[in-house]
Amino acid sequence: MFFLLILCFLTSITGILTNNITVRTKQGNVIGYRANDGNYFEFYDIPYAGSVSGKARFKGPSDPPKFNGDFKAVDRNILCAQPSPNGPVGVEDCLTLSVFTNDVTTKKPIFLWLHGEEYYNTKDMPRYSYKHLVEANSVFISLNYRLSIFGFLCFRIAEAPGNAGLKDVLKALEWIKNNAVNFGGDPDNVVLMGHGSGAAMVDLITLSPLSKNLVHKAITISGSGIASWAVAFDPENYARRFADRFGYPPSSNKQLAENFMAADANFLRFALNGFTFHNNSVWFAPCVEDKSLPGSVLTDAPINILKSGEYQKIPYISIYVEMEGSMRTEQGNHQQWLEHMQNNFSDFLPVDLKFKDEKQRLDKAKEVREFYFREKAIDVNTFDDFMNYEGDILAKIPVIRGVKARAVRTDNVYLLKFDLRNDVDDMHGTRHGAILNYIFYLESKPVEERARKNFVDRFVAFAMTGTPKGTTDPSDLVWPPFTRNGTKYLQITGQGTRFTQTPSSHPHNLTLEFWKRNLSRFYVSPEVNSGNMILNVGVILLLCQAVLRVVY
Repeated sequence: MFFLLILCFLTSITGILTNNITVRTKQGNVIGYRANDGNYFEFYDIPYAGSVSGKARFKGPSDPPKFNGDFKAVDRNILCAQPSPNGPVGVEDCLTLSVFTNDVTTKKPIFLWLHGEEYYNTKDMPRYSYKHLVEANSVFISLNYRLSIFGFLCFRIAEAPGNAGLKDVLKALEWIKNNAVNFGGDPDNVVLMGHGSGAAMVDLITLSPLSKNLVHKAITISGSGIASWAVAFDPENYARRFADRFGYPPSSNKQLAENFMAADANFLRFALNGFTFHNNSVWFAPCVEDKSLPGSVLTDAPINILKSGEYQKIPYISIYVEMEGSMRTEQGNHQQWLEHMQNNFSDFLPVDLKFKDEKQRLDKAKEVREFYFREKAIDVNTFDDFMNYEGDILAKIPVIRGVKARAVRTDNVYLLKFDLRNDVDDMHGTRHGAILNYIFYLESKPVEERARKNFVDRFVAFAMTGTPKGTTDPSDLVWPPFTRNGTKYLQITGQGTRFTQTPSSHPHNLTLEFWKRNLSRFYVSPEVNSGNMILNVGVILLLCQAVLRVVY
């Protein structure tokens, strides 16, 4: 028996001395290969769930298939089906994950990464290297989850209960629980981490009881589960309006779900191209599910769950950058948003504001406009003001509100404002997404190495201890926790090779006070029975340059 154990151990580490390595999973053997850019191994696109096409299109994922022989984890090109103006992109049966590890013999913390892009696509995302986190003694895992209509059609019925994309992530977490130890990961120390809509998904999953014992820490970047776009306010009505594009006759939710199930995937994703809502809603997003349906992930509004305290109290980091509104640069430059905002500002109010009548809505819209634009016209000359407004409602305000709500009942909550710009950045602040160049690695976008090391060290320390304590570098200041009684946070600012870290308090205070004083009483939450709650809110839909006025 002793000889057999030694033989198994030697077999497991043989690949460390070669260019490949074999790891055992519940599905069978997986072969990974040495990375080109560092001393670690890559395992690409390992299936973590079964087929999600046909009758399973909108349902929770099934168990992954067993392998027929050894699985060579080399295919790095699998994408989930998604909209594209240039023809079909991705496939439906796409539920795979990729593992990056430098050592399969010792347990290390695991980072599970959720990409962003508004629950919509991944096609324009750069291909980052995760070598810095991996070589800092952690296991990094990225995954595909269903997108847009495939991941978030929500009729709250058995055929389309909603939140398939969230259920994909939970299935991946189950796979990690069962298999990650063989890749050198500690399944009892998983850090769920995401950017943009991926950050919102991190929030939603950590608020779900289904994540218990699967997620142990969380990092959210430029996104929040309580943002107005994060959870659909009227998913059934949105789905019906989408069905109108195909000429489907009025029918029950069950019939519409079956129609969508039977439709060609390319047909569905082509019809999604060009849709943009001025209030930053998306066609298909996570929803509050019917709690009577099995496997429901989210059965109440996120803000209600936070207030109730009925969620896991895990260590939590949230980060925002100075120019979050840069994610709307294209809309401002090329999609006539500035002109439309100048003439119809109330259409751009967040969907989670509800007013008693049209007069009150217009009055409050005027107050908001004056706060951001003063007496100026909304045009190219006030483009920075446009981006400040968009950045506040998309990310900054919900991120800070979410942190405040968590800190009431949770210890080890941390907030960071990041505004470190490179030497050629022409924008007045760090752009949305630019922070990822510091956390990961992209050869075409080099960044200041000391700042990158600071991030990696803090994240790994957080994964190991629950505290982002930094390194022995004297310039790496203590990152103070954001508490119920003390709104402390860390700022990283500077340009090029010059950056400073400053403990501060009361983040984005003047703006938050304005929203609290003037608009906090108008906030509403998405609910299961919110079906017609936003029917009276004006929303503009742009489809292929044609403007349609849609009244909800």
